[in-house]
Amino acid sequence: MPVKTQIAERIMNEINSYIEKKDNLDAMMNLSAHKQEVERLSVDKVDNSEGYMTLLSEGSVLYTDDTIRLYLCKGTLKKWYDSIDGTFEGYVSTGHRDLNSYPVREGYFRKSDLKLVQDETGRYDLLVKPHVNLELSNMKDLILQDEPFAISSEFLWYAKEIQDSDIEEYAKLVVYNIEHGGDIDVPITDEIEITGFSFVGNPGNAKSGGYEPSLLVRNEEEHLNKKEILDKVLAHLSAEVSTEEAITEEVVATEEVAEVEKPAVEEVKEEQSTVEGDTLAQAIASIEALTTEVEALKTENAELKAKVAEKEASENVVDEQLAKLATLLEKANPVVEKAEIKEEQPVNRFGRVRFGGQ
Repeated sequence: MPVKTQIAERIMNEINSYIEKKDNLDAMMNLSAHKQEVERLSVDKVDNSEGYMTLLSEGSVLYTDDTIRLYLCKGTLKKWYDSIDGTFEGYVSTGHRDLNSYPVREGYFRKSDLKLVQDETGRYDLLVKPHVNLELSNMKDLILQDEPFAISSEFLWYAKEIQDSDIEEYAKLVVYNIEHGGDIDVPITDEIEITGFSFVGNPGNAKSGGYEPSLLVRNEEEHLNKKEILDKVLAHLSAEVSTEEAITEEVVATEEVAEVEKPAVEEVKEEQSTVEGDTLAQAIASIEALTTEVEALKTENAELKAKVAEKEASENVVDEQLAKLATLLEKANPVVEKAEIKEEQPVNRFGRVRFGGQ
C-alpha cells in the first residue's frame, strides 16, 4: 500500500531497522526457558493473506536507541499459550489508553484467535486475528486514514532466575546492552501473562507493524460471514431437532393410545375366544349326536333288512307249499267247477220293477 505521510514513512523505516537489529542480536543468543532445548514443533508460517498479525515474538525487544527493553527466552510464548484455555479473552484498545479511566474497547481476541509459528532458530511468534468493532470512531478513523498501523501487546512479565547454565548466554546480552549505552542489568523473562494489545503507530515488537487497515475490514467480514453460516446451520439443526421432537411426541402419544386401547382389544379377543370355544363345543356335540344317530339308523336298517330277508324267505316257503298243495289238488280232482255267483234281483210283489221308488 502507498505511504501517504512522512510520519508513516518514518515509522515503516524504523520498523525495518528494528527487525534487522533484532535478528542480529537474537542470532547471538540461545537462551531458553528450559535447560535443554525442546524438540522443535512443525508449525507452518502464516502469511498475511490469512489475516493474522504478529502480537509478540520471542527474543529481544529493543528501544529506539537500540538498547534492550526486554528479552524473551525461547519457549516463553508457547508456555503461556499452553497455560490458557477457551475461557481466555484479551482486549483490544487504541494507543495504550488506560481502560480503567477510558472504558472504550475496540475489540477482543480468544485463544482460538491465536496461532504459534516457530522460525528456523526455534523461537516462536505469537499471531493474533482479533475481532474489532468497525463502527467505533477510532476504527473508522484508522480505516479512513488508510495508512499502515501496528499493534503493541500489553502483558505482565516475571524476571527469569539466571542459572549457572545461563551465564554464558546472559553475558552476551550484557555486553551488547553496555555497548549500545544501556545498563548492565538486562531484563530477561521466561514467563509472561498477556492481557491484550493496542493499535499504535510504532510498535515495540519489530514484527508487529506495517499492517493495512483493509486487513481489519476483511477479517471482520470473514467473521460475520462465518457467523451467518453458523447461525443458519444452528437454525437448521434446531429445526431438525424440533421435527424429531414432534415426531417423538407423536409416537409417544400413539403408543399411549395403543396402551389405553390394548385392554379393550384383549377383552374383545377373550370374548371372541369364549364364543368361538362355545360354538366349537356345540358343533362337536352336534357331530357326536349325529354320528350316534347315524350308527343307530345303520343298525336299525340292518335289522330291517334282516327281517325283510327273513320274511321273503318265509313267503317263498309258503309259496312253494301252496304250489305243492295246488298240484296235489289238481291230481286229486281234475274237474273243478267254479261256483257261479248270481245276483239276487229284488222282487216286486206286483210283479213289476219300478225305478225310483216302490
